[in-house]
Parts: sequence; structure tokens; C-alpha cells
Amino acid sequence: RLVDDKDRMWFFNYLKDMTNKHLGLKFEDVFRAPNAEKGSVVDVTALNSVIFGDFMVPGAENPKYDEIPDQNQLIATIEEYLGDYNTQMKTRMDLVLFLYAAQHITRVARVLRQPFGNALLVGVGGSGRQSLTRIAAFMAEFDV
Repeated sequence: RLVDDKDRMWFFNYLKDMTNKHLGLKFEDVFRAPNAEKGSVVDVTALNSVIFGDFMVPGAENPKYDEIPDQNQLIATIEEYLGDYNTQMKTRMDLVLFLYAAQHITRVARVLRQPFGNALLVGVGGSGRQSLTRIAAFMAEFDV
């Protein structure tokens, strides 16, 4: 479940070992950012910034599930969806988007796109679960 730093470090080290063992490749070569220098070290925080989604082109006929390398573009795209949501829906959502919220929206959007996709979102009241899910569902073109 990767709920604490100990679990994340175990998985990170396991991933490094399996990349070398089964792929015969160096972990740093596989997971290094495209603009990083050769020989730079890849750590857990670098892997946390790897984000994938299929919503970066609003209204695409066949959306492509691909890596989203530009986090600023991710936030701008979600803000565009939010603006569309606010113009089309009766109730406005005035959200301040930041990277952590955008990552959660991306995760919820991925779950919703799966056949029979569902998730249990846990958090204290007022943490944004409903709002982030609502915008993710709107991005997936579901009825909200």
C-alpha cells in the first residue's frame, strides 16, 4: 500500500533490484528524467513526480494515455477543465489547484476510466475528496 516512508523505500529498492535482474538495465538509466545529466541519481522523490494521464487533450476522440512531463501544463489543463465545469454546471467550484491536488485528480481520473472503476477516498471533512472527484469525473465526461 506504500503508506509510509519505510514501505516506499522498500518498494524503491525492490524496483531497483528487479530492473537490474529482469531487464538487465541500470535503474538510473531507465527512470532518469529526459533532461537530467547522465550519471545523476534517481531517488524516491523523482519517481513521485512521474504522472500519467489521458486527459491532456480535452475532447480528444481517442485519448492517449501518456506520461505528463510538464507539471505546470498539468495544472493548466486541469484549470481549463475546471473553468469548463464552472460554465456548464449550476454549482461553481472555486478551487485553488496545486501539484498535490492535481496528482490526486489524476489518480481519481485513472480509476474512473477503468471498467467498473471505483475507489474509497479517505480523509477528513473538507479535504477536497468530493470536489476533486467531481472534476475528475467531469474530465472523464461522466454525468456529475
